Amino acid sequence: MHCLLEKMLLLHELYRIPEIPSRYIPGTSRHLYDIVHLYEKLQGEGVKIDWNLLNKLRMHRSRWLGRATTVYRESCHRKLCFIPPFRLLGPLMDDYRRLRKEVIFDSSWEFPVLIGRIQQINASLNGIQWPYLENDRHQALLTKTA
Repeated sequence: MHCLLEKMLLLHELYRIPEIPSRYIPGTSRHLYDIVHLYEKLQGEGVKIDWNLLNKLRMHRSRWLGRATTVYRESCHRKLCFIPPFRLLGPLMDDYRRLRKEVIFDSSWEFPVLIGRIQQINASLNGIQWPYLENDRHQALLTKTA
């Protein structure tokens, strides 16, 4: 559970950086892959997401990591969004292809399937779905499911 929530928070924070340096992308798609597999494993075991743990992790990250681009109160479970923005899909797809050759040997998960599953997981947690739009300051204008 801890690892899953940490990865969700990490991507939530990363996707809020207006101009993500290219050095931040390599290996990032692995977090997407891990989120899907960890979430499905926990669901299979009947484990519920621990929102109290998420809040503790959020406060810890706020205190010790404190990114200027992240408003940590926006990473509460109702606003948590680890779905990649459109502008990163190309670089993330390239990263995922590379990782599938070197690290991830699961041939059943093509990138579009992975992103679709990430969207489903995020929507199941709090109703935020993909695609979402960004305003001119690269802040997410999140859409909710009906």
